[in-house]
Amino acid sequence: MPFAELLPVILIIAVMLGFRARRTMTIQPLRPVMLIGRMVVLALLAVIILLNSTPQWIIYGGGFLGLASAWIFSHYTLRLTRFEKNQEGLTYRTNPYIGGIVVIVTLVRLIINTSTVFALKVSAPSSGPVVASQGPLTMAIFFLFLGYWFFYYWGILHKARILLADVHSAP
Repeated sequence: MPFAELLPVILIIAVMLGFRARRTMTIQPLRPVMLIGRMVVLALLAVIILLNSTPQWIIYGGGFLGLASAWIFSHYTLRLTRFEKNQEGLTYRTNPYIGGIVVIVTLVRLIINTSTVFALKVSAPSSGPVVASQGPLTMAIFFLFLGYWFFYYWGILHKARILLADVHSAP
């Protein structure tokens, strides 16, 4: 599939990500059920990626490296997240820069993988289906993305529980 045929799909995805990023950068109400639902989806995606990966230690090492990096970045972002208590409940404002970098790195890796798959299909069209890259770098970036958001949502829930406990225990 040439780039010209993919351009409309890429533009639609870019516009949707732009709208989502704009909503993410504003003040968000704390909705524990939604955050837990997102965490479940992220964990399921991680399990699916692990089950569909080639069982090699170096690939699992890439996934572990991605999770370790995700934990570090999410904890740093949590330190920059601001919580506020108002009439509607607890709200938080994320720091968009680190999350944005994680998303951009993941998108760049997906684009590189997609272009590699298309190049392989064009160079060897009769060889059957082409599997996307499953190298340790790809696994590290996928798990960086999934782990970052999982740990960040978990941290928001944990910090909110502490803040709400402090509010209820204050005289």
